[in-house]
Amino acid sequence: MKKITLLTTTILALGSIGITTGAQLAQADVVSPNTTIQSTSAETPNPRIVIGDKGTFEEINLIQYNYELNHMGAGFETGKVVIDYKSESLLDWGIARDKHFNLKLPKEFNTIASMNSGANLKSIITASYKLPGHTDYTDFSLEDINTSYIGQIDFKLPANTILQFGDETDIKIEINYGKLLDSLNRPSDFDYKRIIPDSTTGGYGFEGLLADGEWIELWPGGAAKGISNGDKAIGTW
Repeated sequence: MKKITLLTTTILALGSIGITTGAQLAQADVVSPNTTIQSTSAETPNPRIVIGDKGTFEEINLIQYNYELNHMGAGFETGKVVIDYKSESLLDWGIARDKHFNLKLPKEFNTIASMNSGANLKSIITASYKLPGHTDYTDFSLEDINTSYIGQIDFKLPANTILQFGDETDIKIEINYGKLLDSLNRPSDFDYKRIIPDSTTGGYGFEGLLADGEWIELWPGGAAKGISNGDKAIGTW
């Protein structure tokens, strides 16, 4: 796995949209992974959202999906991305300012991100955070995870969170996309690479940053970047 730590201090245009609710997996038609997918928000983005952390992807571990193993009935769960992100605050964040961790997904995940307007993706995410000075992680509630902006996942930290300059916040995320693929009930010979194609760059690229808004319309070049430890989401054994 490669990891790159980059400084993020850019002010960008962002917008807001309501959270898509519902966590039930549903059948979905397979769309082309190259399809351009955009948010359905009609609101005008807010141009005064501040981005204020220096982030590092400590780990992006990818476990390839395997249909046969998942359907053996032996408890195998393949098809996961596990992310460990460390955020170092560049600002003093008081109670009055919203705090969001924004995760940009690789384009190869656009299809699963768009199923059921993001609700299917939301149902396969578990995430937690550890605030400065704490030893334990706290789970993000479903209400604090927003997948309605296709291609991005927003994680909202509690309103009473106070971060001072230099404070470190740890965020752990698991995306169990194998559970979503299983729910499609495709035949065993189905080519799941129609849904998640292999990466063409040696790994799946993620971006992340801490901001006071829940959606980033134009991602800055200085956002933290990380590459998964594998370039194939679908494997054969």
